[in-house]
Amino acid sequence: MTELNEKAPANIVLTLVGNKIDLESRQVSREEAEQYAQSLGLRYFEVSAKNNIGIDDLFTEVAKALPKESVNKRRSNLNLNKGKEVDQGGSCSSC
Repeated sequence: MTELNEKAPANIVLTLVGNKIDLESRQVSREEAEQYAQSLGLRYFEVSAKNNIGIDDLFTEVAKALPKESVNKRRSNLNLNKGKEVDQGGSCSSC
């Protein structure tokens, strides 16, 4: 965390994620994880990738927290047609 605080951009979105909540035995209690996340000023989510629990909420909330400026900057840098010729005509070339 120290290195992130020193080197990462100020608007970085950091989130602590507890995975494998589908397992019966836990290494860290939810309360401990929430307290740790809170002590670092992080959001906390619990998920199960195996059972698809909490995954959508995690990504939705992280996406909402992203700064609009960086999202738009990355989107403008995308070139989906890189390396492909683009037909500028009025018909669909792959239909």
